[in-house]
Parts: sequence; structure tokens; C-alpha cells
Amino acid sequence: MIFYYCPDAFHFPSGGTRQLYRHVDILNAHGIDAAVLHDKPGFRLTWFRNDTQTEYIPETTATPEDIVVLPEGFAHGLPNIFPGLRKVIFNQNCFYTFTNYPLGYTGIFHYESAMAVLTASAEGARYLAYAFPRARIYSTCYGIDPALFHYDPIAQRHQIALMPRKNAEDVKQVLGMLRARGHECPVVPIHDASFEDAARVLRESSIFLSFGHPEGFGLPPLEAMACGCTVTGYHGVGGKEFFHEPYAFPIEFGDIVAYVQTVERILLGDLTIDPLVAAAFVRDTYPPEREAALLLEAWAGILAL
Repeated sequence: MIFYYCPDAFHFPSGGTRQLYRHVDILNAHGIDAAVLHDKPGFRLTWFRNDTQTEYIPETTATPEDIVVLPEGFAHGLPNIFPGLRKVIFNQNCFYTFTNYPLGYTGIFHYESAMAVLTASAEGARYLAYAFPRARIYSTCYGIDPALFHYDPIAQRHQIALMPRKNAEDVKQVLGMLRARGHECPVVPIHDASFEDAARVLRESSIFLSFGHPEGFGLPPLEAMACGCTVTGYHGVGGKEFFHEPYAFPIEFGDIVAYVQTVERILLGDLTIDPLVAAAFVRDTYPPEREAALLLEAWAGILAL
């Protein structure tokens, strides 16, 4: 059995926790026994629709043949977490790799002693391979569901969507400067929304402002591109693989004036993205089928170790 550990504290909407469920669904659909492992019996994530297989720590009897997949934030305690089980680290944001280690730490980083390391972006693979050259790293990717994230010209309206959770001060500065300069375009923050509601807002929005930084990948701007939004803002480094012209307009992190100038040019029609082209790029590059194929390839390699 493969257990993907998802602490109950991670109950809020987040693409990273949903991806744990997504991996389990893909593995089970292809005959590989897997479950999301939660702390408290009966708990599951409810902000998106799912019937994902779940198990609970108090009720689970694991064996040494089982594997537990841990988020990158738990790698520092690898030997003491679920002792006796084989462990895989699923690192979705490489920039959190050293967060839980104190400055001047001289102990062991456990990436090279883990059974394997899963990553979800080209930048994540590059980062981890350089930091831990002897680690067994397997690359996966994200898949965008075209049933939820697609361009709908009838639904789309003149409004700006954004997610204010990350770099909130930058959000305030950009919106404040736009307001000070006389721009009154409606703004719809996406916060604590269900997966389906977030997708609906993106389909209804003509512009998406990205504030995530640093990001191991950064799903929201990619989902916005799939919905035909004109996307600008921060690629978070991990999003460089998709967040570029002619599909989006990246801004250097922290350059508020350049950010506002770009939004103004979009509002005035001086900068445009063909929504059909952007949506097609996402559909062709990040389909769920590719996500499943890479995940199965990765686990075939891990299970053969």
C-alpha cells in the first residue's frame, strides 16, 4: 500500500493538498493500492468533490512493505515519522526544502536517504538534483481538467481575478496604485473558495493577476490561462516553464510600478493575449493524460527499487 500523508491541519483550499488526492486517484485507477492518510478518523478534504480512498493513522496497521509519501515540510524529521516504513518525499515547492532547518544546521538532510523523491515541475527537479545529487528523483507534472478550466467567451466578463493569500502587501500595492490612477475595473478575490467556485471565477474573468512567489510550480496562473484569462504577474520561478509570452506577461518579483504599468496596458488594450491560443497551449501541454502517464512511470521506477 502507498500512503500519501495529508495532515488534517492542511484543510484549507490548496492545489498542493488536492494533488495528494489526485495522485491516489490515479494510482488506484491503474491497479496500484494507494490511500490518502489522515490523522483523525472520518476526516477528508471537502473543498473539492472527491471519493478518494482514505485511511486514518489510529486505524491503520502498516507493514514494512508499505510506503508513506510525505510532503516536503516533513522531510527534516524523516527518520522519526512513521518509523519502520519506507518513505518517499513529495516536494511540490522546492523553495520550502530548507525552511524547517535552523540557520547553520550541520546535521543530515534526508533527501538522499529517502527511498525516492517526487517532484512536480522542471524547476523543482533542477533544484533538488543540484542540492542532493545522490537522491533518487522522479518527475511528475500537474494536469489541468478541461471540464472545469476552459475558455468560455460567453461567460467571460471585464473583471480581474486574483488570489490574495500570498504576498498580500504586493496585492494591496498593485490594486491601490491602479485605484489611485483612476482604474475602476471590478476585482474578484478568490479566497477559501471551493475548487469548482474558483474555476467558475476564472472562467468569468478576463484578467488574472498572479502574486505567488516563490512557487515550486504555481497552478492558479496556469488554470487562469486555460480559462482564456490575460495573465500577468509573478511566475514564482517554478512557473517559468509556462508563464511566458505569447501566453502570459511575467513581471519581475517586487517591481510594483512595472506590474501596474502592465495591467494598465492590458486594460487599455495595448497588450493582448489570444485566449484561444493560451487555452490551447495549456490543454496540449498539461493534459490529465500526461499527468497520469508521468506519475505511473515514476512509481514504476520507485516500486522497482
